[in-house]
Amino acid sequence: VTVALSLVVAVVAGLVPTFQARRLELASALQGDPARGSSASREHRHLRSGLVVAELALAVMLMVGAGLLIRSLWRLQQVDPGFEASGVLKAEFLLPGSRYPQRMTDFPAWPEIRRFHAEAVRRLRALPNVTGVSIAGRHPLDRGFTSSIVVAGREAEARDWPEPAIRLVDEGYVSTLRVPVVAGRAFLASDDASSPPVALVNEEAQQRYFAGRDPIGHRIRLWGAERTVVGVLGGERFRGQAEAVPPAVYLPTGQSPVGSGSILVRTSGDPAALAETVRRVIYEVDPEVPLFGIEPLVRTLSNSAAERRFTTVVLGAFAGLALLLAIVGVHGVLSYTVARRTREIGIRMALGADRGRVRSLVLGQSATLVALGLALGTLGAVALSQLLRTMLYGVGPNDPITLGGVAFLLGGVALLTSLLPARRATRVDPMVALRTE
Repeated sequence: VTVALSLVVAVVAGLVPTFQARRLELASALQGDPARGSSASREHRHLRSGLVVAELALAVMLMVGAGLLIRSLWRLQQVDPGFEASGVLKAEFLLPGSRYPQRMTDFPAWPEIRRFHAEAVRRLRALPNVTGVSIAGRHPLDRGFTSSIVVAGREAEARDWPEPAIRLVDEGYVSTLRVPVVAGRAFLASDDASSPPVALVNEEAQQRYFAGRDPIGHRIRLWGAERTVVGVLGGERFRGQAEAVPPAVYLPTGQSPVGSGSILVRTSGDPAALAETVRRVIYEVDPEVPLFGIEPLVRTLSNSAAERRFTTVVLGAFAGLALLLAIVGVHGVLSYTVARRTREIGIRMALGADRGRVRSLVLGQSATLVALGLALGTLGAVALSQLLRTMLYGVGPNDPITLGGVAFLLGGVALLTSLLPARRATRVDPMVALRTE
């Protein structure tokens, strides 16, 4: 399709001068009259100028789109995800059901799963440079699942509540990921199947379900059991940095063990260098437990914005190409114009025009094309940037900084490109120009 489209464009572009040549005045052309075919020459000039203006306008639209995405991506990278990803290695696991039965009639006992958790955490914590280990049902950038909850004494209100994200984490999760504890406490090793059921909520859940009041000590009903809220955590962005913090309820794995999930290891060294060691340790605990998705958590966080980054790079590449074509177009048209007006420039200089006036003449023509291209391009960018609205974060589609920056950059580059033809025009020898036919 691309090859066919290129051929069609080439043929159409080739037909334009063919049709123009049919309107050539032969007598004037044979006489070498400098004023020959004035109407045709004017038509050619307008066509060339129109193409340059179109190139500039398209360059503006592409550069504005790329600029908006770049600013949006930069803003996104400044957003606090609610946890500290640097220095953490993530590894996901799946316990074979044949060796680690998950019978709901025995929930939450599941002794085989508890033994695996305890042994894996014990061995990983003993590794050099390891400062924290956690086993969770989901890593912090996995959306996970939601479930309805009820606050005891406010059952009637729960019908209109959004379902919170349910996060199953152990007592090492908060310290390993350095999630801030806003109020109360985090989970303890004593929060196991033999102790009263407890839960944590994040700040968004506090606002949604407790009307901003202190939720500590309140009881919530979840999965048929009542749990006491013992702490409030800061907001983790499970859905990525571009989306708002959802309400979340945390349950301890000591009371809700998981047969699959994520192992999170914080190290004072390079997390990537720890990958093979973690794989070996889990193999020693149970060689039949598969590990996958092993990577530094920083990379997982970066990959959450991979689609936006890819779109930004592609659009930026097209914008750079459009800028190059616009520069070539402006330079080509002005160079051709100077060559065509050599005799006119010679006459002007012979009649007393200085080099500054000649330079201003050429630069003025360039400034007219650039101004028109920037104006049309800016109007087009304002209209088309609305299509990018859903991909922007922290930046409006009509961001004045981006629009102004693109206009300044493109206008400046285009005018600088005009200096060479303008300089060439000032070097015209009037005597040589007057003899030019």
